[in-house]
Amino acid sequence: MKTLKTKVLPFVLAVLLINLMLNLIFSNRITEDRFTTRYNYLKKNLTSYNTLFFGSSRTLRHTIPATFDAANQLNGIETNSFNLGTPGNSSFETYMQYETFLDYYEGLEERPIQTVFLEIFPLTRVSWENSTSSKSVYWMSLKNAKRLYGYVNDKEDYTLKRKASYSIFSIPLFLKYFGFGYINFSSDSADKKIWLGKNVDGFLSYEEEIALSKSEHNKKSLLEQRNDFVKDTTQLESRKQAILEEMKNEDNASNFNPSHAEVLKELMAKSEEVGINLIFTVHPRLNPINEMQALKEALPNRIIDMSNPNEYAEFWKVETSFNHGHLNTSAANIYTKKLAKIFEANRAEQFTKTN
Repeated sequence: MKTLKTKVLPFVLAVLLINLMLNLIFSNRITEDRFTTRYNYLKKNLTSYNTLFFGSSRTLRHTIPATFDAANQLNGIETNSFNLGTPGNSSFETYMQYETFLDYYEGLEERPIQTVFLEIFPLTRVSWENSTSSKSVYWMSLKNAKRLYGYVNDKEDYTLKRKASYSIFSIPLFLKYFGFGYINFSSDSADKKIWLGKNVDGFLSYEEEIALSKSEHNKKSLLEQRNDFVKDTTQLESRKQAILEEMKNEDNASNFNPSHAEVLKELMAKSEEVGINLIFTVHPRLNPINEMQALKEALPNRIIDMSNPNEYAEFWKVETSFNHGHLNTSAANIYTKKLAKIFEANRAEQFTKTN
């Protein structure tokens, strides 16, 4: 047994060392196909755009570039926008995607991007089932691990047990440096190209995905989501009431997360260095939202927030929903027009670059 250990241990250490070196070389590779399909297209056609949207599935499903640009054109504002929202994103994964773009962008001589809308939302804990997936691993780094630690440590409303549960992020962190992430084990999805959207602007509604998807399994899954919602729409009202209950708490100081605010300020500063005006968005259907309300006070005039059911009642109707967490295409058009209206009304005064 001792002889076996002496033989195996050096081999394991050698593999870990080789993996570490290779992972450091390929550390910035993004393995999220739903993002990279559009990101690679964007880089090839960057001079055609001056406005970008980064975020989760809410950004993907709610923000229609064609509608945004048409609304702005009526107001004498020339925007050519592209949507990079990605399903299943965590907040810090979204920030990593945007930061990756900034690292690329600062090396360019021609910089056409004027405005970026970045969706913000609380960090959710990765599940055990997904802790080893490439989706959880690729965006990890020592820098992001430090940010995650700061974020969780600053959550005053979390119990010690709940904070400890976030240690699960140590699994994707370990795999990021010592796993086999530098090897692409997966083949291209049959649906890879649909993520550019019908209008090749990055927007893809659920309805369009069902129509364009070549995967019967994916179509079935999306239709089941839709049917489950139609059968029981009470979950939408429950989410609405939960948000309204949160909003009764006027003491946002206890919900403020300094580490989260610091990350956003870093992204603002980095954006300004390359001439980008960074605007944060809080989408309808986000729950919980108390942390976002606290960030609005810390980052005044930087956040467009349409999460309040009292102010934006049209986004909380069954007929404007695809499921309890997302708007349908009709409501997405309304949301995007409102976004353009707020942008136009405030762009000269409210969303000015900070010193």
